Amino acid sequence: RGIEHIDYRREEHSIRVTPELTVAYRYSLKKIVSDDRFLYALDQAGNVLIWDIQGKKQQVVRYNRFKTSNPLNDIHIMNGCLWIMSEWNGTYCYDAVRDELRELDLGQVKGESLHIGHVTMKNDSTFFASTPNSILRISFSGTDYIHDSIEVSEVITPCHHSNL
Repeated sequence: RGIEHIDYRREEHSIRVTPELTVAYRYSLKKIVSDDRFLYALDQAGNVLIWDIQGKKQQVVRYNRFKTSNPLNDIHIMNGCLWIMSEWNGTYCYDAVRDELRELDLGQVKGESLHIGHVTMKNDSTFFASTPNSILRISFSGTDYIHDSIEVSEVITPCHHSNL
């Protein structure tokens, strides 16, 4: 188990593929994402594994560092920030350069537990997140997602139809 780097070379009449085990790890990996500097992986145990591609270093953000008893189920990388989602009521931003983690209070919109399904970036300070019942706008006061203030609002809510 691990992550492989695959090197391929095109020759005159064939392609040579050479897999090379880059990182070995004992848990199965759920998802991997990367940016220009880091490769991130979420494992089945809920740990976030981080490899500094340029510096050849690795670190682990252990599951017990997250303030949730729910499984971590997804990661996304946007603008240098790793977004980590737990199954219910737990969304985090992680800065790998500073090794800083922030829990985002997204339940403040309705005061209820939220399952965040996906996050996408509109611009450097605005993101949208899907929940089972709505779409949230997450606006930071700047681009320091760990320390800047945050405002969360509902932009799309479900339509409720009466029985006709």
